[in-house]
Amino acid sequence: MVRILRLAAIISVTIYIIIMLVSFLIYKKVDVDIIKKWGFGFSLLLFLGSFPLYKSTYHGGKVANSTYSAYIPADEHLHHKLHKDYEQTTRGKGSILQKSFIMSAAFILLVTIFLAKFF
Repeated sequence: MVRILRLAAIISVTIYIIIMLVSFLIYKKVDVDIIKKWGFGFSLLLFLGSFPLYKSTYHGGKVANSTYSAYIPADEHLHHKLHKDYEQTTRGKGSILQKSFIMSAAFILLVTIFLAKFF
């Protein structure tokens, strides 16, 4: 958990430093309104980037085009075994990155709310 929080803090701080540098290079000053807007946009992008879209496209494709779906055995125990084997191969691959994206998006959103409230 500490690793995820550290990675999320690094991502959040890096994004805000880049936003401040770009704001300074374009407007010759640190514009808080631009930082708030771009911070909110990056938090939305990080939230969208944290969702496993392959699951929704895979399951949506099975429903929409059932004739072109992946092979599913007729017996239920074989289907369960195939699904369990698939889950074991994909478990943990993107979970740390997804969690850190969600945490960094939450950090950025909190900082954006703080900036909007007090500045």
